[in-house]
Amino acid sequence: MGALVVGILVLIAAAAVLSLPLFLRKLEPYDNPQAVIAEPYTQADALLDALGELDLSFRSGKLSDEDFQAERAHLQRAYIALVEQRRPAAAAAQEA
Repeated sequence: MGALVVGILVLIAAAAVLSLPLFLRKLEPYDNPQAVIAEPYTQADALLDALGELDLSFRSGKLSDEDFQAERAHLQRAYIALVEQRRPAAAAAQEA
């Protein structure tokens, strides 16, 4: 019985000694230069995602045809307005 207790104590001491460097070292932020996002998630991306979700909901039977058509037209108009709003800004940036 005494040998078992000594063995457990030795095991605990060994685990503490081996894990000590993990707790004493400061964590440094991970910097991955290959994971640079070219452009953040935009409102246009959100509208396209919403259109995809809408299509999925319609195909799964969660929406009626009338609701689907109305919401799809609303999202498409919002997307087109956003793209047209950005188009003059993009053209001005290219001219400069």
